[in-house]
This record gives sequence, C-alpha cells and structure tokens, in this order.
Amino acid sequence: MERKRQFVDSELLAHAMLGQKRASVLMSDAYKFSMAQVSSPLRQESFYLSFRRPGWYYIPFDINELVRCLLPVASTKQDDLILSSFGLSMSVAMRQALQSEVSVNAAPAGSWVCAREPIVSITGPSFLVSWLEAMCIWMNFPIQVATEALAGKDEFVVSCEDEATIVRLVLDSLPPRPNVRVRIGEQEFSDAVLCNALDLQAALSSNSNDESSRVFEVGMRGATCMSMHRLALASVKRAGIFKTSNVALAHELGMSAVGSTGHEHQMRFGEDRSGFRAIRDGRTGVPSYLFDTYDAIELGIPAAIDVWRESPDIGASVRFDSGDTEMQLRMFVEAGVQPHFIFMDGMNATRIEELEALCNELGIPEERRSYGVGGFLGCSLLTHSLSRNRVSAVYKLSQSGEEPVMKFSKEGKQSLPGKVQVMRKIRGDGPVSIIAQVGEEVDNDYTLLKNWSVGPLATMPLGPAPIASSLTQKKIDVLRSRYFTHTQNNTNQKGIEHEHTITNH
Repeated sequence: MERKRQFVDSELLAHAMLGQKRASVLMSDAYKFSMAQVSSPLRQESFYLSFRRPGWYYIPFDINELVRCLLPVASTKQDDLILSSFGLSMSVAMRQALQSEVSVNAAPAGSWVCAREPIVSITGPSFLVSWLEAMCIWMNFPIQVATEALAGKDEFVVSCEDEATIVRLVLDSLPPRPNVRVRIGEQEFSDAVLCNALDLQAALSSNSNDESSRVFEVGMRGATCMSMHRLALASVKRAGIFKTSNVALAHELGMSAVGSTGHEHQMRFGEDRSGFRAIRDGRTGVPSYLFDTYDAIELGIPAAIDVWRESPDIGASVRFDSGDTEMQLRMFVEAGVQPHFIFMDGMNATRIEELEALCNELGIPEERRSYGVGGFLGCSLLTHSLSRNRVSAVYKLSQSGEEPVMKFSKEGKQSLPGKVQVMRKIRGDGPVSIIAQVGEEVDNDYTLLKNWSVGPLATMPLGPAPIASSLTQKKIDVLRSRYFTHTQNNTNQKGIEHEHTITNH
C-alpha cells in the first residue's frame, strides 16, 4: 500500500520556530520599527523569499499556512512599554498594519524550487510584510533539512531542542529511513559563539575598557528559530557585547535593541537623498544612512555626504554593506565629513582587524567606528550546519504601492521587481521556469507554480535555468535606466544568472 502523503504540520512548525504558540509583536528586528516610524506602514507592498545559491530545494510544508501561523498577536501594554524604552514606539497605523491580513503566493507543499525563483511572495501592509522578514528567512532551515534528507543525509547536528523538533517534524513528513540521527549540540554551539564573540572583542584596537559599545549583534535572520538565537545571544552577552537587533530577546536578556535602516527604506523613497532625509527628520537621535541600494560610489555616498552637510549638528552614521569598503571609506574622509562609520559586510575577527588598521591609517577616531556582526555569531557554527548563508536566503521588497522596486547594489545581489510569481514548465523544451508578474498570461507549456500538480513525492523539473518574462525584464530595464546612465549592466539580459555553486547539491 502506498504511504499516505503528508506534510509538516504548520502550527507545530511555527510553535518550534517561535518557542511559543503565537508570535509577539516584539519578535522582529529593531530597524523594522524605526523604518515604519518614518514611512507609510499601511501602504500595500510585496516582498519575496528566494535562495540565491544554485540547487533544487524541496518544500515540505504549506507555506501559506505557515505564514499565517507566524502573524503576530495584538500588542499588549507591556509590549508598548518595552518598545518605547528602545525608542521604537508604534503609531496607530503601525498597530493596524500588524493586525491586518496578507495574501500569499507560494510554491506548494511537495514541490521543488530552483535557486533565484521566488519561493513565496507576500503582499500586505508595508510594516507587516516587512516585520515578517526574519521568520520567513527561517523557512530555509526546514527546506534544507528536507532536501538533504531526501539526498541521503543521515545525521543532523542542531543547537537546541526547538531546532531538533523542526528537524524531526520534517523527517516525519518524508518517506521513512532507518538510522537517521538528530544530535543536539547545545554546549558545543554556545561555546563556539562565545569563542567567536571573544575573538571579536580581541580584534578591536581600542585601549578602553568598554569595547562592547563598538560591536553589536545582527544575527536574527541568520538563526533558525528563537531558541537558537537566545542561546547565541546568551554567549554574546557573556563576551561583553550587549546590543542586538532582536527586540524580544534584547528585552528578555537585558540587552539593547539596535538597528539602522535597510535597503527597503531607500527603495520606498525611490532614491537616496529622500530616504536619508526621512530617517533624519522623522526620528530623534542620530540617523543612519545605508548608501549602497543603487550605486554606492556614484549615487549613495554623494547623497549621504550632501544630507550630512545639510545638518552637521545632527550628524549621522553611514553603513557599509557591500562593495569596495576602502574606496567608499576614503570618499567620506576626503570629503571632510565626520559621520559614524558602521561596518556590516561579512564581519568576523579578521575583517575587523583589517578595518581597524585602515581606520587608524586614515585617522578615524575609535569612537566613530562600529561593527554589526551576524553570521559569525550564529551561522555555520555546528558541524554540517544548514545555515541561511549556505543557500543565501534573502527576503526582498519588490513592489511598494503601485511602483515596482529593485535593489541593485553589489553585482549578484540584484533583486526582482514587481509582484513576482513563478511559471513552471510542464511540457516541451525551454527554461525550467519563467519569473513572471502576477496577471501575466501563462504559456501553454507552463503552469503557475502555486497550481503545480504535485505527486506523492515530486521529482525535480528538468531544463535550462529560469529566465525573466518579457514584462519582468521590461521592469528591470526601466528601473535600471532610471538609476544608471553611466554604468554597464553586467546582468545576463536573457535571464537570471547563477553566480555561485554548492558542491553537495
């Protein structure tokens, strides 16, 4: 008799991810609140999740159901007091956004998705669909577990009991295999995080006793569940680092909730100067400018310098996230402006030592340089770790109101514009999928991925890599022409390139 087909129970999976039955409004990154304070939290927006690294990935759960299980409950008076203490108070519009509904366009349970395909696209009020980012990225872990289990992996090493529960839920949904082991390495994980955190402290060149003020943790999206992040932060705190992006755990562990702005903030405003001015003029405290959304050298840094000069008494911090850090840093120094420099591009102890030396060479005072560290304090610290970095999972804004938007930034990190969906090939030759827009006519040889008929255990589709539909490509071309009249587009105009490899997929 054929085994009854089943998938992971969404409520149980959400419970293990959250460490509780329903999500608190605090369970997001601090910068989600600060960005919503100065933008339009009720504006309809679309975000999508995808994996950048090549490979095929099996979906073992109903994404639509899981997203709805992750939506937050209404804030309590205690939540409001906590947010206010961190300078993250919510407006009436922000509260309304978090209690609204979303529409979900997702790959069905039992299907396979290819790198760069939108695994799920979520549309709803801006603050809510942005608030969901970390937990949507957490989906990469059960997806990787299912994919690796089907490929024959027989041992999963995890950091905590909730992570182990996620693995077991996935394994129970797949055809049974004997002798698959799940080992919890909680102490091993905690010790590894502590070791790395101490290495970061040692890498700082200051002679003062308060090094913690120059390092903060930004690894919520790189965790697999709230319990894993709690373990990591406990070790981070032991090492003398007291700042994190995770609002809920900052309160629980007696840390500070911190954050700057994300690329989505700039994308909402359509250009750098307006985005910088909005964060400067809409909140108290020192604003933070992320300058590489479009083109750091030609657009972002000149805009940051100009906006800083408009209000030098307010000051600003500027965030380095991709590209040639030394060239970017020298542009600020040579312009004679004095922002606070925040480095967040692949930070580890070695990288911090290099940047400390560079800053010393350029005469930048220690009190004007800080480091935001993510993966080094959580991802890939256990043997055979199935981390976010391993698949390069990203969650990107693609439409704000009626406007399609894109992040350009570093080559290979360009995002997709519009309300995107996947058309999967079901017959004939041609690309395995077309990255199309919602409402586009479906080719006869394709079907919408969300409607793909999935068998008891679907096989991977065959064919050339995904391409952009003509309408998606038109949106890309229009947005590119808006921002770039002086640079060459190295993107393959015929489709979506795979720029990395994973040998074990």
